[in-house]
Parts: sequence; structure tokens; C-alpha cells
Amino acid sequence: MARFPPCKLCWYQRIAVYPLVPLLGLASWRRDRGVRPYALALIAVGLPISLYHVVLERVPSLGGACDPLNPCTIIWVQRFGYLTIPAMAATAQAMVCALLLLVRSLVPPADEAGPPAPPEVA
Repeated sequence: MARFPPCKLCWYQRIAVYPLVPLLGLASWRRDRGVRPYALALIAVGLPISLYHVVLERVPSLGGACDPLNPCTIIWVQRFGYLTIPAMAATAQAMVCALLLLVRSLVPPADEAGPPAPPEVA
């Protein structure tokens, strides 16, 4: 366990990301497509916060620290040259958003699909 203290922006990102797990998990289990607007609303709140946090990490002079003892500009983890904790949150939110929009266009709702047609007897 790393024990990195989260800054204020990290908390806001988590508030928007963590509810997606049970929300989308339950919706998937129940095959409920009606949950999509709620998930997209959480992403619409969390993704801009994550992107703003990434910008603050890259250009600390743009904004002040959230908390002088725990500023939002500290990069605790960096992988592959760009992947930081806020970038991970932004990537996850963007992927979930893309999947929600993609599934909407590819899969018909359960009530429209109906039962399969019986095979024809010759």
C-alpha cells in the first residue's frame, strides 16, 4: 500500500469514479440500459476535474495549491512517461464513456430485441 495522501481534486475525482463500479456492475448483471444517463452524468462531472488536475500537474504555475501541506501539483506516480494518478482517472472515465456510447449504438435494448424467433419447419 502506497499511502499517498489524496489532494482535494483527487477526492472529487474519486467521488465521481467509485460509484461507477457498483452502478455499472448492477446494471450489467440486470441488463439494465436505463443506467446510462446516470453513469454519463458522473463522468461529465469527474472527467473535467481529472483533466484539470492533469493540467495542474504538468503546469503547476497555472494554479495555486489546493492545500499547502498536500498540493494538487505533486506527481506521486508516473508510468510510461505520462500516466499519473489523475491521468489514470481521466483515462478510465474516458474509456467508460466511450464504451457506454459504443454499446448504445451496437446493442438494441432488451425490450426491443424480444424473444428469438422459432425455427421454421419445412
